[in-house]
Amino acid sequence: AKAEAVVVDELHAFIGTERGVQLQSILSRIESAIGGRHVDRVGLSATLGDMRLAAMALRPGASAPITIVEGQDPGSGLKIQIRGYHVPNVDRRTARAFSDSDDEDEDDAQTSAPQPVVDDLFRVLRGRSNLLFAGSRQNVEIYADALRVESDKHGVPNEFFPHHGSLSKSEREAVEMRLREDTRPTTAIATTTLELGIDIGEVESVAQIGPGASVASLRQRLGRSGRRTGKSAILRIYVVEQEPTRGGHPLDRLRLGLVQSMAMIETLREGWCEPPVPMGLHLSTLIHQILAVILQTGGLTAASAYRLLCEQGAFRTTDKKLFADLLRAMATPERRLVEQSRDGLLMIGAGGERLTESHEFYTVFTTSQDYRILHEGRVLGVYPSASMIAPGQTLIFGGRRWRIVAVDSITKVIEVKSHSSGTPPRFDGQFAGVHDKIVAKMRQILLSNELPIYLDDGAIRLIREARTAAHELELSSRSIVPIGDGCLIMPWVGTKKLVSLALALNLRGADASPLGHAVEMPRTSPDAAYQLLQSIATEAPPSPDALAECVVQPQRAKYDEFLPPDLMRLVTAIEHLDVASIPESARASIGATNIADSFEGASG
Repeated sequence: AKAEAVVVDELHAFIGTERGVQLQSILSRIESAIGGRHVDRVGLSATLGDMRLAAMALRPGASAPITIVEGQDPGSGLKIQIRGYHVPNVDRRTARAFSDSDDEDEDDAQTSAPQPVVDDLFRVLRGRSNLLFAGSRQNVEIYADALRVESDKHGVPNEFFPHHGSLSKSEREAVEMRLREDTRPTTAIATTTLELGIDIGEVESVAQIGPGASVASLRQRLGRSGRRTGKSAILRIYVVEQEPTRGGHPLDRLRLGLVQSMAMIETLREGWCEPPVPMGLHLSTLIHQILAVILQTGGLTAASAYRLLCEQGAFRTTDKKLFADLLRAMATPERRLVEQSRDGLLMIGAGGERLTESHEFYTVFTTSQDYRILHEGRVLGVYPSASMIAPGQTLIFGGRRWRIVAVDSITKVIEVKSHSSGTPPRFDGQFAGVHDKIVAKMRQILLSNELPIYLDDGAIRLIREARTAAHELELSSRSIVPIGDGCLIMPWVGTKKLVSLALALNLRGADASPLGHAVEMPRTSPDAAYQLLQSIATEAPPSPDALAECVVQPQRAKYDEFLPPDLMRLVTAIEHLDVASIPESARASIGATNIADSFEGASG
């Protein structure tokens, strides 16, 4: 029997990822191995923001017509509520609850979930089957423990169980089986592990701490509830904000966690979600596929490998020069992943043999390797490796502000020293990778007077406070806000563009750090910042290599360790920064009045 089609479920989860590129390459190699016979590729997803980009991801360089089939089922409706909570500033439990620090010197009270949130979660979720997405693994454990304690306090059986990647497979499967097959009410408290791909049956509602990562993720989570005819999907978002203190940070007053949550809901109601990520270089996966195709064929010429993997396959952003540079890097004496025979065939080298003999060679994804944060030899905790970090920048950790002294990407260590540039803001840690459209919608919400019906009384109070602060900070007419001896820049762009702008400012000698949805410049006056931004706005962007040189290029993908510095900088610039957007972001920062409209439909 001949294979007629390949069906890829949850297509959006593959697009732009290493395993997605591996899948593209393997499908292309299969068609080549069977004589070029066309095998249909069918992608399924409920969260594709741009069908054209999704189709390109399914079959790169497709020349044949592509059929797009969109479901018209309106579903059974959606019930949404955002609940807002004030936590007194003297209570540092919230700051610890949203920190990834494992500092054992902190007392137990500082690693507790806010009690008002726990009370409401227990009241609403108990007696039903639900999913509660708590963000980080530590948050999962904190809320699972708090709800178990609450169950003990009321003398009832515990129904709340953690689910995250650090737990053993048997622990995770026990929670999944209880949701799927047990009649007892169960709430799984998870990271992203239960968003897709695992059969847990139907749940009655979905709850979430903070705004979440993306609208696409929100859609995926919502799909877990409301599956029965006549049953609406139910989503509750719990947003915790601290009472601002006198002389506190301006960002605290803007309640950006709540505003981002509202922006997510509004764009969801509009039917929008993030488009697929444009194709990157994915040189780590190309290394893997070069080794794989050599194993498949027993040896082939460099020209044949390029034609199969790049011209006809998934790596179409790789030109011949870059491919040759990568082969040379793989063949260096210290790596010896490949070697060339006398008749010109690429062969597996000694280093490549060690890699390909392991069963781990078959996958290209790897688990995140977080950085340890050290202060004077003492481990403060861990920091996600997905973040763009650069020596000289500041970071917020454990409720304190630190300056990065050095970063070692080999040992995964960030050395910091205490930094005294004012009181740091308090974030819930969910700002990474936010799209331009979401940030533009946030500004629109801050400058509006509308109160959506899905806000509870606590959230209404918070958004009114945020709008008062936005008015006092004059955010309708400016994006440079004075703070102490320095300033904040709020260009209202997505995370990738914001990080790129901060690095461009650093290239000009400034002390600029991305901070939530802003760039903080603690030693630069608003006038000096304006002059810097004006020059950036009117000049050509910096070179991608120069910008990538400013940041530590962490080895995120599985085989990044085999890339020389120049290729690692190229990957960083193309996949993690947006160099071309820097002048536009600078212009937005010095002329804020009508910038929100300019981001409609932008990709970021």
